[in-house]
Amino acid sequence: MKKLLIILLSLLAFSVANAEQTSGKSFSAEFNKLKSLVGDWEGKNGKGDKSTPIKVNYKISSAGSSVIETLFVGSPQEMVSVYTDSNKGINMTHYCALQNQPTLELQGSTKDTLEFNYVNGNNLNAEKDAYMHHLTLKLKNRNTIEQHWTQYKDGKPDGTNVLKLSRVN
Repeated sequence: MKKLLIILLSLLAFSVANAEQTSGKSFSAEFNKLKSLVGDWEGKNGKGDKSTPIKVNYKISSAGSSVIETLFVGSPQEMVSVYTDSNKGINMTHYCALQNQPTLELQGSTKDTLEFNYVNGNNLNAEKDAYMHHLTLKLKNRNTIEQHWTQYKDGKPDGTNVLKLSRVN
């Protein structure tokens, strides 16, 4: 009986680990670009004298159907964004240090740029609260990316934060 249980658990673990390959689900080219970011990244947040070090991590979850981005890893401002690919395109929900959760949708892309815009959110009033409204992700090369996060407040742009990142592993 124990041997049968071990075999069944091993088969279950193998099937979960290989769910993406066996599911037949194919993902968009843009989502596959996001998947290529898996790993640890380090860089600078901001410009010049006001820049601070930052760590970012990307990982794949949910049998390959989501990419989880953790910003400011290990800091009090740590935030998570979850990217998913559906028939309607790529959506991203950003769990922000501002204590709200805007959802952004892929609005356009080129070979090396993904543009996301706000579509709705939880725990925020877009007409008055501060929240992340726009993200431009620039894939400079396999080991260099830039993120341009535009915050809105009172229904209009309230500054853009630039993260310049290099792959660590």
